Amino acid sequence: MSGELTITSSGDTDDVRIALTGELDGYAAPRLRAAVEREVGDRVTTLTLDIAEVSFVDSTGISILVWAHKRLAERGGVLVLRSPTADVYRVLEITRLTQVFRID
Repeated sequence: MSGELTITSSGDTDDVRIALTGELDGYAAPRLRAAVEREVGDRVTTLTLDIAEVSFVDSTGISILVWAHKRLAERGGVLVLRSPTADVYRVLEITRLTQVFRID
């Protein structure tokens, strides 16, 4: 559960799911941003990032999550983080983003 980030997308016009596997760091963050930009159209109301297989997240990865949250919120949508690992959840707690993001 580590290494280069793998991004897999699925969903329809209003509910998109992106599953991530690996490390969400400065190297991988631009790829996630590109995937979000590609998948999140005007009609998307929910973007679920399945992060159950993300072993590490750094400040650049966190900034992409915040950017995605703001992008969806501007359109009345919501970002959902699904099943964060204990280590990733701890980073979200330390940064107080557990109070910002919807976490399932």
